[in-house]
Amino acid sequence: MDYHGFTTDLPNGLTVSVQWHDRNYAERNANGDVISVEIACWVTDNRNKWMTSLLWPDHLYRAHEVLGYLPVADVVKHIDEARKYSANLVKAHQIVF
Repeated sequence: MDYHGFTTDLPNGLTVSVQWHDRNYAERNANGDVISVEIACWVTDNRNKWMTSLLWPDHLYRAHEVLGYLPVADVVKHIDEARKYSANLVKAHQIVF
């Protein structure tokens, strides 16, 4: 089976999605190897409360609350940044949005 991504629920109440299908903002090299992915983040209990722009406001390619064309080498760093986001701030965003 050919998987095209994954989501993970973090202990602080955020969910991160990493996708690399050709219908996403991702790309492969000539050999078919994934070289960039699409990543997004939202409040786990409410998928309408996106956190992508708040967590990574300076990313060069952002569309529809996802970051596109993120180099594969940066995926772990971005997931770790989401993991470190304060659980108290996640709860506040559930109320504020």
